[in-house]
Amino acid sequence: MGFLGFGSSYYKEGPGIRKDAPKKKGFALFMEIFTREWAGLWVLNFVFILCCLPIITIGPAMIAMSRVTMTMVRDKNVYPIRDFFEAFKENFKKGLIIGIPTTALIAIAMYMMFQFTFLLMAPKKSLVSIVFIIIWFFVTFGIITFLYPMVANMELPIKACLKNALLLFIVGGLRSVAAVAIQFAIIFLSMYYFPISLIILLFVGIFSLSSLLQSFWVWPVLVKYVVKDENAEENLEETEKDRKEHE
Repeated sequence: MGFLGFGSSYYKEGPGIRKDAPKKKGFALFMEIFTREWAGLWVLNFVFILCCLPIITIGPAMIAMSRVTMTMVRDKNVYPIRDFFEAFKENFKKGLIIGIPTTALIAIAMYMMFQFTFLLMAPKKSLVSIVFIIIWFFVTFGIITFLYPMVANMELPIKACLKNALLLFIVGGLRSVAAVAIQFAIIFLSMYYFPISLIILLFVGIFSLSSLLQSFWVWPVLVKYVVKDENAEENLEETEKDRKEHE
C-alpha cells in the first residue's frame, strides 16, 4: 500500500516521450513537467509542511524539497517521499546552518510584505517605503532562490554556495527577476486574500509548486555558469553510482 493512496501504480512507468518529438521550451515545458508530476507535488507539499512544523527544521525541509523538484525539472526518476527524506537527512546539518538565518530573513521579508499590502491601500502612499520593501524582497529571495538548489544538488561548501547565489542572481538577469517576481506575486496574493488563501497554501500544493517554479528557472542558470556541461555532470553521477555499487 502506498503512502496517502499513492501506491505502486503511481510509480509505474508510462509510455514515455517519443525520441523524435520536438523538445518543448518555456511555459509549454513547465506545464509538461507540472502535469507529469502533479500528484508527487501534492504529496511533497504535505510532507514539507509536516517537516516545517518544528520551525527550526525549515532549512533542511527547503533543501529536501528543492532536491526533489530539481530532479523533476531535470526529467530524472523521482520518488517524492523517499527522495525528500534522503535529502532531508543528508543535508540536515547544512540545512540548520543556513536555515536559521535565511528563515529570519524570510520572516522579515514576509513582515515587510504584510506592510506592503497596507501601503498600497493607504490614501497617502509612501513611495520610498514601497521601493525599499520591493528591493529587500528581491535581494533576499533572489539569493535564497539560488542558494537552496545549489546546497541541495551540488557538493559545495556553504560559503561558496552563498557567494555563487549572489553572483548567479546578478548574472541571471531577467531569469532571476522573473523567478523572484513569481514568488513575490504568490506571497502578495496569499496575504491579500488571507485567510481564504490559507486553504490553497495547505491543500493545493503551493509550496511545492513554488519550489518547482524556482527549480525550473534556476537550473538553466546553474548549467550555464556552475555545471557548465549537463551531460558531463550526468556521466559523473553515473560513474559515482557505479563505483558505490561495486564497493
